[in-house]
Amino acid sequence: MRRLLPALAVLVALAGAGCKATSHTSVSPSLRPGRTVAVTMLDIDFDPASIQVSKGDVVRFQFTNRGNLVHEAFIGDAKAQTDHEKAMTSGHDHMTMGDTADQLTLAAGKTGQLSHLFDKAGTFYIGCHEVGHYTAGMRILVTVT
Repeated sequence: MRRLLPALAVLVALAGAGCKATSHTSVSPSLRPGRTVAVTMLDIDFDPASIQVSKGDVVRFQFTNRGNLVHEAFIGDAKAQTDHEKAMTSGHDHMTMGDTADQLTLAAGKTGQLSHLFDKAGTFYIGCHEVGHYTAGMRILVTVT
């Protein structure tokens, strides 16, 4: 029995590590999204490929993975995308990176959402950083005016 308890604890921890919530927000709960954008994840593409928002907009992105592969959505400017790509290719995969306020990972057939406040004008991206996806062009251009 004493040998079973540590093994059971490891199994419970591993099972919990594989379970991820699919709904995240990067804004205060008191801010309500003014716009929802439906995004389809395909192998290896996002639809739509670009969107335009206004500075100050809170946008809810509703993702549906219609592809056969695991896909990620990570919101950030060009530098954040480059840094995240380096982290993902340096031995950190989506299981170790984990979902955050500006990132989620979805298995094939799953849905999830991210809400984001675009508080400054500029160019941002939503990128998939599963191995090879971002370099193949799996990103959404977000222009904030």
